[in-house]
Formats: sequence, structure tokens, C-alpha cells
Amino acid sequence: MKDCLIVTCDFTYHRDPGSPNKCLHFKRGEFIYIGDDHHYVESIGWLVSLHTDTKLPFFIPSAYLEEYYLNNLYMYSDIALSINYHQLKMNQSLDRRDVELFQYHSAQLSYWNLLMNGTDEKQKAGSL
Repeated sequence: MKDCLIVTCDFTYHRDPGSPNKCLHFKRGEFIYIGDDHHYVESIGWLVSLHTDTKLPFFIPSAYLEEYYLNNLYMYSDIALSINYHQLKMNQSLDRRDVELFQYHSAQLSYWNLLMNGTDEKQKAGSL
């Protein structure tokens, strides 16, 4: 899972603002993989190669990727760390018998696990 991003909120990337056919839609829980083929364009800056399980490789300016990362994306490793943290805090709240903290960290753990393991639709399909 090296160099993998997970979408936390649905968003659309407009590759060419004048053409609606050039829009890429991303759904919550979708994995975006960072490729190795990056290049620099004088007028745009760094272009980063990305792909998903359902989309062919495409390039995105690093400035756009940074904007999406601040608002809509998390690194896979960041989510794994968050899951570990909330699991620890949930266990500590059980030891202390702190119901409020347990409920808070339990809800956070559920949220991060849902992102890490896919959306509700994927889980429902897998249980059939």
C-alpha cells in the first residue's frame, strides 16, 4: 500500500474546466495510487501520475493534489496510525471505565475503519 491515498469526501477533478467530459469523479473510500512517472512542465509545474482501480493513469498538477490532500485525501499510513491511536484510547477508556471517551474513540475508530476497508456499499456487497 505504499504511496496510496484514500478519498475522505467525494470530489471531482476537472482536467479541462471547459470540457465536462474531462472530469474525474472520486467517491469516499476510493483508493488513489501514486505512480512513478512524474514530470515538470514549465507553465504548470510538477505533474503527478495517479491511477485508481477503475481509472486509467492520469496526471494532476501538484498544486491541485496538495489542495485535495488538505480537504479530501488522507495517506493510507495516516489512517492506519489513526486506527491504532483510537484503538489504544478506546482500550484505555475501558480500563478507566470512562463511557464518554469510550464512545468518542469507538465512533472515531469506526469512521477510520470504514474508510480503510471501503464504503458501506462495498461491505454490503461483500456480505451477500
